Amino acid sequence: MYGAWGDQRCWPLALPALAPWWALFLQACYSTVSFLGIPPPLAGSLAASYIGGSLNFVGVGRALNLPGLLFSAATTADNLLTAIWLTTTLSLPSLLARVYPRRDEGEAVKVIPLPTTSAIAPLDLAILLSLAVATLVLSTALHQFWPLIPTVVWLTTLSLALAQFKWTRYLRGTSALGILGLNLFFTVIGAGTHVPSLMSVGLEMILFTTVIVLTHGLVTFSLGALLKLDVELVALASQAAIGGPTTAIAQATGRHQPQLMGVGITLGVVGYAIANYMGLALAQALSWIGLG
Repeated sequence: MYGAWGDQRCWPLALPALAPWWALFLQACYSTVSFLGIPPPLAGSLAASYIGGSLNFVGVGRALNLPGLLFSAATTADNLLTAIWLTTTLSLPSLLARVYPRRDEGEAVKVIPLPTTSAIAPLDLAILLSLAVATLVLSTALHQFWPLIPTVVWLTTLSLALAQFKWTRYLRGTSALGILGLNLFFTVIGAGTHVPSLMSVGLEMILFTTVIVLTHGLVTFSLGALLKLDVELVALASQAAIGGPTTAIAQATGRHQPQLMGVGITLGVVGYAIANYMGLALAQALSWIGLG
């Protein structure tokens, strides 16, 4: 009935997606005014990254015209913190076992794995590629017609609209193409990671991203303990928010919880869907209150 969520008790797992956004907002306001001088486009881009993933960071960063050097430095810091946080969330469930209530097998949240298909049909592949190209072209055209709305917002909105049609869910090869695209994207991002670019912005960039992730972790795991949630699910939700669905899969695998992969993928994809909107909204809000 609940698909990948499996149980109504899973709904609080969406909270980690909101925690980094508000933490970013408060920290960006403070740091911009008092010490770090973080510009709103950077705050918005990192908000998108820690709600969705690197895909959203790149999309929002480009939409907000984030300067090249700052973009490269933020990408490096983001990748570094994501790797560190994956290591942390793999360890936290064991370390926090005494704080979180222990669940019996009957009380554990039951989840239903997402259905997967490995077959790729030539016709379906052609349709999927055509839809991707058409969506990109239409998004570019709509941006030219209405320049106030970035291309990435049109692209996200049109993609979400297409996903609501039932016939798109039966096209074979969607998962394979998605994984291929993600792998290619992360390869390019990894190749573009340039540690020396941190030297020019140095401590401020590392401090900013560290405060974001630590605030997220404190809020998420505190709420998880308060709501008496399963610590494995809380760690998975945290990783889905910070790293996205790919690192959520790594979290489930590393913790020997393969039945949680469906939840991790679902949370990560939801983050991808909303992160562009929230990142752009945060950057605009900071500009409106005079921090731009």
